[in-house]
Amino acid sequence: DQATHAFMSTGTYVEIYDNMVCTDGGMTSGANMTPLFQDATRPQIIVDLMATGYPSDMVYRVDFDQYKSLIEVGMDEMEEFLKTGKTSDERPEIITMCPLGSDVTSNVCLK
Repeated sequence: DQATHAFMSTGTYVEIYDNMVCTDGGMTSGANMTPLFQDATRPQIIVDLMATGYPSDMVYRVDFDQYKSLIEVGMDEMEEFLKTGKTSDERPEIITMCPLGSDVTSNVCLK
């Protein structure tokens, strides 16, 4: 039972466990759900899963073919970003760079 609840609390956006609310962290990681380091030590690469073009209901159901496709898209986009500093025209916001010195206190990169 404990393992089931632990799995559910990471596989759904909210779960009650041991009379406490458990979430996946999405509600605390900023408007774009992109948690950012707050130490201002270096620039940060931001991967915005909401900018993939894939349906947001993937959060609630498992479709392995869809997840495999998403992973492949992510690998291709990251390769392009690392080579050129930008992503495809289809998904321009999926991977971005947050420059050092940007305001990230809201977990959104304000340049």
